[in-house]
Amino acid sequence: MKKRKIKDFPTSERPRERLLNYGEKALSDVELLAIILRTGDKKYSVYELAQNLIIDFGSLRRIAEVGIGELIKYPGIGVTKAIQIKASIELGRRIFSEKKSYFGESISNPYDAFLIFKEDMFDLKEEHLFCIYMDIKNKCLSKRLIAKGDLNIVYASPRDIFKYALQENSAKIILAHNHPSGDLTPSEDDVIFTKRLIEAGKILGIEVLDHLIIHNEDYLSLKEKNFI
Repeated sequence: MKKRKIKDFPTSERPRERLLNYGEKALSDVELLAIILRTGDKKYSVYELAQNLIIDFGSLRRIAEVGIGELIKYPGIGVTKAIQIKASIELGRRIFSEKKSYFGESISNPYDAFLIFKEDMFDLKEEHLFCIYMDIKNKCLSKRLIAKGDLNIVYASPRDIFKYALQENSAKIILAHNHPSGDLTPSEDDVIFTKRLIEAGKILGIEVLDHLIIHNEDYLSLKEKNFI
């Protein structure tokens, strides 16, 4: 069966022309991927190659998750196209996670803190521990990554957390770490660690207000749920 090249499509049906005429939102996933790939191979047109890629991997998210080595091995992709795909995905990810400056914003409840944390914690595959440092009026001074762990645990000492509080002259802090599994239930270690921090904070004159457990768009507040 002879492959159908993009130039065989009516001009109004070609992905690049459709983007120019109707905007990027009007294009399908296959059309957008075809534009990124630019050309097909000896067997498939670029449109067919994009379509096959999405079907075989199952979704755009799965294509984003696989390593570049796996993409390179896919028939018709190779090094150049794999690089184009990965670079495009990373640009989208960076735009999504671009940092908003929260300096000086007041944090009056766990949801306010969640909004500040979530941009750094979306879709992480390992546990990460972050901390927001605040002044006496609950205004954000800074947000810091404290530690990075593995799939189901992250280690940090009170010293790791409070050294920045002292540097920032912070009066209050809120912690957050993610659960990649999606289960927001705090572990016994999560609760013990937080209570230990609260006691250490009392000695230093730094109030530990809360500890959030986050997974993408969901969160749990240890304080709201009476774990601390």
